[in-house]
Amino acid sequence: MGIGGLIVLWMGSREVVGGRMTVGELVAFNTYLNDAVVADDRVRLVTNLIQRGMAREADARGVSMRSQVSRMPGTRGPSRLPAQSNSVT
Repeated sequence: MGIGGLIVLWMGSREVVGGRMTVGELVAFNTYLNDAVVADDRVRLVTNLIQRGMAREADARGVSMRSQVSRMPGTRGPSRLPAQSNSVT
C-alpha cells in the first residue's frame, strides 16, 4: 500500500468515526479501489509486453529508426545551430 492508499484509509477512517460511513462501506470502497489499481497494472504490463515484442521483432528484421531516417527524401542531414554568445542581454 502506497501513500495514496494510506491517505484513502485515513480519510475513510475519519468518515467511519464521524458516523458518515460504515466499516463495511469503507472495506467495499478499498476493495473496489484495489481492484481498479490491479486492473490498471495488468493493462500496463500487457502494453509493455506488446511494445517489447514489437521492438524485438523490428530488431530481428534489422529495421532501425536510423536507417529509416536516412532514406527519407529531401533530407540533408543535421543542421548546425548558431554559435552562442556569452553575454547576457
